[in-house]
Amino acid sequence: MAKICPKGIAWAKRTFDKYPSAYANMAASKYCKDPNYGKGKRSKLKIKKKRG
Repeated sequence: MAKICPKGIAWAKRTFDKYPSAYANMAASKYCKDPNYGKGKRSKLKIKKKRG
């Protein structure tokens, strides 16, 4: 089993009320693979609007 990166753990502690849980660990591991995971679709829409 791979370890969760420190940035992912810090993000999960800020995001979830109860960090040591299966759901928070899953989200933290996804955040480690893709840092844009927790930002949602709104940030992508803003980027598209600014470009054109």
